[in-house]
Amino acid sequence: MNGRASILDKSIEFDATHSWNGFSYQGKVGMIAVLDLICNLVENGKWVERYSLEFEFMEDFSIKLDDNYIQIHQVKSYAEKPLSEYKDAIWILLGKSVFEMHNATIRKAFLHTAQPIKIHQTEINSKELIKKKLVSYDPPAASKSNKNVNPLEFYHYVINNGKLEEAFNKFELYDYGNGKKYCTLENVEQTLKERINKYYKIVGKERELLQKGLLTRYIDCAYLHLLGLIDNYINKRHQDRQNDTSEKKIISFLEIKNVLDTDYSKLPQEYYVYYIRNKLSTVFNDYYLECKQAYSNYMEEIEDQATLVKLAEADKIIDELFSFFQELYTKLDDSALLRMCYKINPHINVNLEENLLAIDQYVNTEFLRNPFLEALSRFYSHISKEDLCVETKNKYYLISTIYNTCLSSNTNDPITKMRLKALEEASISRIAIGILENTKIYTELFNVDGILTANIKDRTLNKYISEAHTYRSILESSDEENKHHIMKIKDIEFIDLEKCEERIANHDTK
Repeated sequence: MNGRASILDKSIEFDATHSWNGFSYQGKVGMIAVLDLICNLVENGKWVERYSLEFEFMEDFSIKLDDNYIQIHQVKSYAEKPLSEYKDAIWILLGKSVFEMHNATIRKAFLHTAQPIKIHQTEINSKELIKKKLVSYDPPAASKSNKNVNPLEFYHYVINNGKLEEAFNKFELYDYGNGKKYCTLENVEQTLKERINKYYKIVGKERELLQKGLLTRYIDCAYLHLLGLIDNYINKRHQDRQNDTSEKKIISFLEIKNVLDTDYSKLPQEYYVYYIRNKLSTVFNDYYLECKQAYSNYMEEIEDQATLVKLAEADKIIDELFSFFQELYTKLDDSALLRMCYKINPHINVNLEENLLAIDQYVNTEFLRNPFLEALSRFYSHISKEDLCVETKNKYYLISTIYNTCLSSNTNDPITKMRLKALEEASISRIAIGILENTKIYTELFNVDGILTANIKDRTLNKYISEAHTYRSILESSDEENKHHIMKIKDIEFIDLEKCEERIANHDTK
């Protein structure tokens, strides 16, 4: 074969889970398609047990009946683009839908888009128009891959085997309802929640839940639980890849239906873990995308070469941070994730089982962004990734979310100045006492020399021991085990980002 692999020798499967976040657009779109099918099956009195959802392998996601693929779905979250930009994706779908090994079982090949597909600024929903335009374009570009079938090879397979009509009979732009052929990034969460609500309506639970004031809770809990299923799936895919295991993972429709049928009148323990995972993912994704966009904009505006080099370095770091966060997020099980949240919020001490509404204190959007993510970004090369500490001069500074919201002012009014100063000191005192009283994080602080904050510095925890009753009672305890345990904590100092930056600079120049 002239050293080149035949199309029949190549794989039409692929795996992109290494670059996919468990709570992404793709995962939510996958659940929307599954719930649409489950609702249809249940409404028509059919069983769901034989169906399953598979991410990656055959396509971005696929639906199987027993071991056979019946639907393949490709997801494109592009900004608004013309049909020509979707050429490769469509030929891949067309080719896979009629490729000989799955031709008999695949019934539909769907393309999902985040924005409408247009030709000359006119939105197109007509499959016939897409076909007419697609065949008028130049063939897709070739690739040098000897492993996977490329778009050009699929194009030749479809055309040369006279399978264009058969393939287009299977192809569809996914319909999200009322003839709408796209689902925006902003609307995908609401769309998935609408499908959950539709299920409750079909099975006759919507009215009862509305009367009890529980419908919103059920929808929110089921939504997070479904995302948790996807997250666990992706984690297993990562583990399989690391262990070089090729076993295909699926999520059964019955498992998904069981999530919908769960009693959420009393919130299950898993709920707040799913909530934390979703919130962390959302906050980090937003931070990452905003940083990438900012760096891109600055690179277009700035001409100074030295500054451009620094921007390129910063852009590289934010990508490395993304990979680090994804790896961290993947390898942490539920209990480890909670311990991480306790650790980066050492001043917060609530019992989530007794006060679930306090969950947001552990994943406050603004405090996660600054100082936590800002510190990770700014000091990435100095971070001990195992314990989330900045290391310099053999000192370890725990990266936290601590931000003092009560700040003094440079006002000329002496009374206002005194009042704001007192409020600032009282706020710092509450934060310090909160840390000292938080027995959950004592072991996490044993080897910490300082806590990195947004704007607190020149303070140490020892100053506040007299006001920390739990901490002081353990110190004074006759129980030698407790006393030895607590005494391991050092006199931890508060340090802000600027002070940390200064210490790193001084250390690096010596």
